[in-house]
Amino acid sequence: MSRQEILQKEKILRNFLDQNNLDGILLSRSASFAWLTGGGEDFVNKSALTGVVDILFVKDHKYLIASTIEQYRVPEEEVANQGFELIIYNWYEGKDDTIAKLTAGKKIGCDIDYSNFENVYEKLKPLRYSLLPEEVERFENIGAFAAKCMYETALEIKPGLTENDVAGMLAYKLVSAGYQVPVLLVASDERIYRYRHPIPKDKVIEKYVLIAVGAKRWGLAASMTRLIHFGPLPEDLRDKMNAVAAVDAELISSTVPGADVASILQRAIRTYEDKGYPDEWRLHHQGGAAGYDNRDYLATPRTKENVVVNQGFAWNPSITGVKSEDTIITTANGIKCITQIDDWPMIDVKANGKIISRPDILVR
Repeated sequence: MSRQEILQKEKILRNFLDQNNLDGILLSRSASFAWLTGGGEDFVNKSALTGVVDILFVKDHKYLIASTIEQYRVPEEEVANQGFELIIYNWYEGKDDTIAKLTAGKKIGCDIDYSNFENVYEKLKPLRYSLLPEEVERFENIGAFAAKCMYETALEIKPGLTENDVAGMLAYKLVSAGYQVPVLLVASDERIYRYRHPIPKDKVIEKYVLIAVGAKRWGLAASMTRLIHFGPLPEDLRDKMNAVAAVDAELISSTVPGADVASILQRAIRTYEDKGYPDEWRLHHQGGAAGYDNRDYLATPRTKENVVVNQGFAWNPSITGVKSEDTIITTANGIKCITQIDDWPMIDVKANGKIISRPDILVR
């Protein structure tokens, strides 16, 4: 995190206040905290939407509102030297009176439903879609480390382990390095064919494994999926993997700044049809924009968003039994896959005049 990044985000937020006729904004979501502070972490319960502190940002000042429980850690470890005025309240009294006094007579927006403030989250969220250079670098590091951990885990798996064993192996590599793991799915053999969201179980692995992970640090989440098969690959899996790689290649090659996201999805739907799997797209979402949420939004036929430069996307097309997923960034120099594993077997697909390489099933 650089001082320049913080100042630029503060400028963006001031412009947002002016454009929306607001005197200030209360930021309570962990995603908002991470974005404004350059990757700060304000959570305790990792699954909670909101963090344990609030930021009140007004045009000429910013407050960090913390209970007596959080008065030391967050100011010292997450936002030191960022210019916040610390406001402390007693945990047993709650924050409402404190916030009311700070905002009296002001028109305040909020990123959640709170008090009589206007919930402006859907307007606020697009401010973070186009990542700053420092954020791109952090995101690339996250993706590279997630890919490294995935590859090491894939090589360590062997028949006879359970799905929970595999989940524990991958989670250990990530968590021990300071990462959060909001999504970790593992399925083997027949469970891959039946469940699109397979929570790992104590099922023993026989021949085929799917691993999907969302690795998060500094507020940014990179997603990826890989498939491993022990022994010769059945012909039906080869056909399906080639088909889903073609769909993914269509999605990735179409994800360029200015592109209409709903139209990108329609191109993928046509590819499903061309490959002989016309209804598979209906059985699971196809992914979408990614960054400070695992998915900032999902691509649907009704999505109104357009791709912007330096935006993260994680597409995840699937056909029963196979899936393809990586995280990309739409840089000014083209699409960059940040979760690529260099030694992984790949499928080269021509889409929109480009050769797009997608991960194949690793056969061991």
